[in-house]
Amino acid sequence: IGDGEAPVYRVRLLFAEPEPLANGDHRFHVTVQGNRIAEDFDVTAAAAGERRVVALETEARPDPDGWLSITFEPADSTTGTTLLSGVVVDLIE
Repeated sequence: IGDGEAPVYRVRLLFAEPEPLANGDHRFHVTVQGNRIAEDFDVTAAAAGERRVVALETEARPDPDGWLSITFEPADSTTGTTLLSGVVVDLIE
């Protein structure tokens, strides 16, 4: 990039809930590069059931060392572990 800025990447996170959970049983927040892209994200509700894939997508620039950070934080009063099924990172700029 001519202006010295880090390139922009499209970050696509793929999720699938393998367990038969009810909507709302497992919710979490998703942050990419310090920007929260989903609050109280519920894979089962978003995918309309278990064992179905749902994606979250955002654009991000890496930090000065070239890293992209992805974090998950449990929402209040939910249980379970966040299961990330895949990550796709594409250069877009």
